Amino acid sequence: MKPLDNFVSIRGVYARSVNLLRDGNDLGLLQAYLPTAKTLQTLEQFKSGFTKHPAERAYALIGPYGSGKSAFALFLSSLLATEESQARHIASDKFKAIAPVTSAAFDKAVAGGSGFLRVSVNGTPDSLIRQLLLALADSMAQAGFDQSRVATIKAAAVPSTPMDEVLAHLQATQDCWAKMGGSGVLLTVDELGKFLEYESYHPQHREIHLLQLLAEHARQSHDAPLHVVVLLHQAFEYYTHRLGKHLRDEWQKVQGRYNAIAFLEPAEQTLKIVAAAFDQQHELTAYLHTQLNEWTKQLSTMGALPQNFPDSQTRGIFQQCYPLHPLSLLILPVLCQKIAQNERTLFSYLGSTEPFGLKTRLGQLEIGSWVFPAELYDYFIAQQMGGFSDPLTYRRWLEVVTALERFDAAPDDAAVSVLKTIGLLNLIGAQRGLKASPDILRLLFRQLRFGQKPSCRADRAIIS
Repeated sequence: MKPLDNFVSIRGVYARSVNLLRDGNDLGLLQAYLPTAKTLQTLEQFKSGFTKHPAERAYALIGPYGSGKSAFALFLSSLLATEESQARHIASDKFKAIAPVTSAAFDKAVAGGSGFLRVSVNGTPDSLIRQLLLALADSMAQAGFDQSRVATIKAAAVPSTPMDEVLAHLQATQDCWAKMGGSGVLLTVDELGKFLEYESYHPQHREIHLLQLLAEHARQSHDAPLHVVVLLHQAFEYYTHRLGKHLRDEWQKVQGRYNAIAFLEPAEQTLKIVAAAFDQQHELTAYLHTQLNEWTKQLSTMGALPQNFPDSQTRGIFQQCYPLHPLSLLILPVLCQKIAQNERTLFSYLGSTEPFGLKTRLGQLEIGSWVFPAELYDYFIAQQMGGFSDPLTYRRWLEVVTALERFDAAPDDAAVSVLKTIGLLNLIGAQRGLKASPDILRLLFRQLRFGQKPSCRADRAIIS
């Protein structure tokens, strides 16, 4: 029988992270993007800056790896491109279909002109001044600015350039862009944390103050005002542990200049995005349909299904995400939020060729097989070194690792899979009906007698 990868594949645009510089003109990524409730909430806030008068135009999007911040930034950038841009047409059509009123505000912001000058800076352990000015020069060159002006800014792209000179270059760029019919300047700094880490090792540069100046400059009135969006995995204070109290207070003050937005999708929204990543090239067998129907009913009875979806919609998502077992799929979004700082994200798992990565398993399994939660443990948890920023998550991780080390059994013993599953459910905490209850475990391990007097090694493992 042929392996599953002949019938199921993961769409490439969902299996890799977004890079704003590399993917700025990738229409495939835009076509695959699914605007979510968090997307709409963030864009609703952003549109308040569409005025030539003073307004708040500095935002910090804070969320773990794989939460979609960079994909959102690409979508936002496309919405603000010139009207003739194909990328803008794709993004605008998606936006209009779900939020016509807010979409109209974006249309008006770029109507009849050149749109926004879009400046994207990718985080790197380097001087923010240097990388910002280099990115500004590149964007100006692509937009048709005078080459001597571009050369001047490139020459200034050194760490020693005074911050007021950096702002003067930005101001001159805005003035020129307004004369060219532009509506504004969008400055996006992805993975700002890498610059903050660099700054924490070189506090004498005091480049953190540039972030404050940018936010204050963005608030000013202008015919082509500056909008600043920075993307981080953690809040500013996470990067201050090497600094003294005075500098920590200063960093906190800088963060206060930005409108902080917690960019974390609800689990049910993530499930829809995951389902879009699967390319199913076969019909499930009648037996698999029966299994899914039965599991969906049981999970609904346990209160473990997404609350905002009807059971029929959830069952359709389960079907689209075969061979992930429904419980594996429900666990994935929460699990990835817990361990995201280790860069093992949901989408890296889907496209991974590492041991126990889904792409690897698709080449090993046959139709009728399932990927159960114990395999998620092997991919996400077993290879970790305990680098969790959340002490409670670390303690729960340590508990399950210790339990498995003490339990003397072969790797393919059913009791080992039971312990891994319990460990995962404990790691994600009580999420609706997703807890290590006898009913949940019985759904996965029918042959074992959970909740009764222990009579086999797997039962005893749970009680111990």
